[in-house]
Formats: sequence, structure tokens, C-alpha cells
Amino acid sequence: MRFEDINFFQRGGSHPPSFGLYTPGGFWVEKSYFVNAWTLIWAACPAGVWQSVQTTEALCADANWKDRKHTPRNKFGRCVKYFVVHEMLDLEEANKGKGGPRKYRPIKR
Repeated sequence: MRFEDINFFQRGGSHPPSFGLYTPGGFWVEKSYFVNAWTLIWAACPAGVWQSVQTTEALCADANWKDRKHTPRNKFGRCVKYFVVHEMLDLEEANKGKGGPRKYRPIKR
């Protein structure tokens, strides 16, 4: 799957209208987070080659990460998980089922 293939939709109802997606786990994430996360990931490593275990913070390489509130950091993490689950990044979850921040490693082939 490519980033351009993501079908964002508008959520309404009792929530303020916004474009986005429900990520694995059923959490709503706005399109702007997906765009920002994708841009940060490819700016940090344009070749898409990661040699060691990475966290969302390392993948997004955002200088303002520590200044961000908890919710935006979680939304970036959900975007990265979406990219991994849909094989948009050549990574797999390294600490599946564990607590704490998710870690990702290159897919073992």
C-alpha cells in the first residue's frame, strides 16, 4: 500500500467534523497527523532503511517531541503502527504485546 492509497473519510456525528481514519485499536486520528508523521519519517530516513530497533520518536525525528503533549505523541504512534500494519514501511513490531512505547525493527526475511 502507498500513502496515496489511504482513503481518509470525514467523521461527523457528535464529534467535530474532521478527515481522518480509525487506526488499529479503533482510535480516531486526523489526516493532518498521518501527513505529518509520513513527512517526518521520510525526511529522517529517505532510503527507508533502518538497521536497528526504532521507536516512534526516533522514526518521526521531531525536534519538538518532548514538548508535545501526550495525545499528539499517541496519535503519531498510531500513525506509525498503521503504516507498519499496512506494510507501508518495511518494519515490524519488535515488542508486540509488551507495555510501554512500541518498537519497530526491519522485517526479517
